[in-house]
Amino acid sequence: NLDVVQVVQAHVWTKPQWQTWQKEFCVKCQKKKNNKSNDNQQQQATKLSLDSHTSSMPRFEQAQILVDFLMTHKIIHRNNSRVWDVAGGSGFLSYALALRGIHSTVVDPRPHVGCLPKRFRKQYRASLAMSSSSSSSSNIAIPFEVQRAWFGDPPDGVETDFRTPDDIDIPVIHQQPNCTTLVALHPDEATDAVVCTAVRYRIPFLIVPCCVFARHFVQRRYGGKPVTTYEQLLDYLQTMDASIQRSELPF
Repeated sequence: NLDVVQVVQAHVWTKPQWQTWQKEFCVKCQKKKNNKSNDNQQQQATKLSLDSHTSSMPRFEQAQILVDFLMTHKIIHRNNSRVWDVAGGSGFLSYALALRGIHSTVVDPRPHVGCLPKRFRKQYRASLAMSSSSSSSSNIAIPFEVQRAWFGDPPDGVETDFRTPDDIDIPVIHQQPNCTTLVALHPDEATDAVVCTAVRYRIPFLIVPCCVFARHFVQRRYGGKPVTTYEQLLDYLQTMDASIQRSELPF
């Protein structure tokens, strides 16, 4: 009993001692938590470097750069171009095109297709109103169109429920006669369909691939090996036609 009492007495702390221990313990816990978080981030970064090309630049800024590139290289023209914005999601690329007076249609199977965030919708409405009430050539904003559809057949194994939660029949489209240019900014699973369609119908196109999705596209081969990295994906896509060229954008 005496030994037990001595042990208990040895661990009876004053309030300042308890506060000091508690502070040191919390610091140790926080360091451990930070180390674990850093390890997870490093693992995730390694995974992303193998499977995708990511950018911290906001999507609308990327879209503006893409439109500048298209117009500078005369891939699209204000008067006679009709762009298909494939897998365009909320419509940032079509918004950037519309502000330049270029006709565009967002094609995407998701429910929010063409639905810009509130701040951009407000700015877009103001630009359209100014364009309709002014004869100035600097005010050229036009509406863009929206079509909820799959571009090309979805690859086997792709989970579609999160894209179409309302369980409606989403049409599949491949090409329309009024399309003069195919453009795709991070089109994910639609990447192959965009390039194949452009090559088949000889349509000018520009695509900025993102994720590789190696598990869904096991048929891809480059140099006799499966395509598993972003660089391999670029090389693979470029082999689809001798006329395909590669450029580097600042994002």
